[in-house]
Amino acid sequence: MTSKAERLAQAERAIQSQEILEALAILAELEETCVERWVFEAEAWMALSNWAHVERSIEKAMAIDADAPQVLSLRGSLALSRWQLEVAQDAFARLIEHPEASEDETLVAGEGLAVLADLRGDHEEADSLWKQVSGEKSLHLSEEAFDSLLREAAEELPTEFRKAFERVPVVVDLMPSVELVGGRDSGNGPDILGLFVGHPLWEEQDVSGELPARIHLFQRNLEREFPDRESVREEIRTTLFHELGHALGFDEDGVEEMGLA
Repeated sequence: MTSKAERLAQAERAIQSQEILEALAILAELEETCVERWVFEAEAWMALSNWAHVERSIEKAMAIDADAPQVLSLRGSLALSRWQLEVAQDAFARLIEHPEASEDETLVAGEGLAVLADLRGDHEEADSLWKQVSGEKSLHLSEEAFDSLLREAAEELPTEFRKAFERVPVVVDLMPSVELVGGRDSGNGPDILGLFVGHPLWEEQDVSGELPARIHLFQRNLEREFPDRESVREEIRTTLFHELGHALGFDEDGVEEMGLA
């Protein structure tokens, strides 16, 4: 007879392999009082972008043990991804102080709290939190230095993408906003690195009231995730590649198939 631990391990492997329906079938065989069942179910439904089922699974897990580290981690991460900032702040603050939180869970909490501090404009607090949990100091680049990295990265793009880059303005923002990303259900959370907005370049139509196509890069997120100049430059190139793929008309699946995800 397969034990609970074995079934959870099977479900975790299935989720990692993107075999989501198989994972859900495995988890459905576990008792409803198993908090791990609902944590993994929430992760599975997240992979399918079924937010109603994600929230239901989190509610089930919270009803069993609202203070379990894995529940706090999942609740905070989901809330942050959907711009529910007060909920995320509460979950991450409790998680980072939890005596049973794993190193990975503490890192998730610290990074989430750093993002939230950056959104408030408290960059000093964000840097302190990030250093506390990661042991790394956030990189700080001047406007001129960041622009120099952007130009260097653009020079490394393939010809078609360099031509697109010349046509699409790139805006450097410190952090994103919920209005910019397109709302709470856009799938773009506050920790995103870049974003393309507007119509693809091949669409000649001029839609009244809409801003022209452009790419946004979010400097604080890039600097927090990549602690040295070279790695930031490389990620700028990767992000430009991805967002220019959208500018050229590829959806997320198309961008992924091109190796730009």
